[in-house]
Amino acid sequence: MKIRNVFALPFVAMCAALCLTAVAPTNAANITPSLVAFKQIGPHAFEVITSWKIVELPPKGYVVFTHIVSPVPTDNGDILTQADSGIDAPETWKAGSTLTSKPIVVDMGSKIADGTYLYTVGMFSPTGGDRLELRGNDDGSSRYVLGKIIVSGHGATLASPGLPTVTPLQEGLVDAWPTVVNFLQTGNKSISFQVSYDVKTPFPAGFETFGHVTILNPDAKHDAIAAGGPADDIATDKWPVGQKHVTPVINITLPDTTPDGTYNIRVGLYASKTDGHRLKLAGTDDGGLRYVVGSIVVSGNGAKVDFKK
Repeated sequence: MKIRNVFALPFVAMCAALCLTAVAPTNAANITPSLVAFKQIGPHAFEVITSWKIVELPPKGYVVFTHIVSPVPTDNGDILTQADSGIDAPETWKAGSTLTSKPIVVDMGSKIADGTYLYTVGMFSPTGGDRLELRGNDDGSSRYVLGKIIVSGHGATLASPGLPTVTPLQEGLVDAWPTVVNFLQTGNKSISFQVSYDVKTPFPAGFETFGHVTILNPDAKHDAIAAGGPADDIATDKWPVGQKHVTPVINITLPDTTPDGTYNIRVGLYASKTDGHRLKLAGTDDGGLRYVVGSIVVSGNGAKVDFKK
């Protein structure tokens, strides 16, 4: 099987000029990328395989990009390097199919610093520069985080706890996509919204919706700065299959110390009456069984809060 290597660095710099600045997406497609395999193959090098679930085709002219995101700034912003996607050109895709990439070899460089890096993908238009809105763990710039890469020993050891990916088992458990509806700013640094679930398969009983406002770094344990949940929702096992279920309103107020900036809204379902475990939904989560449903942009010290899908 042919291995596709990372592009040469001069080409990376050229691509970065096209991909670096995200323009707010004007188009969207029901496409879910996920990471299905990771292994270290040598010092500071690893191999991955990705999967792309294509429910509907992307608009013409969009191409796939891959960014390895660095925790410290580089000459290309936060992009450490860009890798080959390992899949066929979008012009050959078919709706209703799932594509699996060829093994993709990524060399992070001999001077790689220890830390946590992100493996992200997306689609952008080389002519318009805008990125396509896909489904998955959006980092706030229409890039989709497929996994974390933890570097230690300056690349001697690479590990990826990854982010749980969409699998047939996961989709067979609860096939439902959460989205935000009826977003409102209700006060200084205060917001309200509802969560709509497109219910494809029955839900088990005993779960409740929660919403987190988080920093952009997808740390599933330490990034929530505010939380909330709806009151008096009907039991999850009573949600009608084949219809959309919309929760009651969720109210969240950010801490007074929250600076202006962009934050994620992540939602999920947890077993509130028992052990608190979270429910797997048919989507790519952030490692904590939470699903990114949009971002908020806080400005004017909280006087204005705008929502972005």
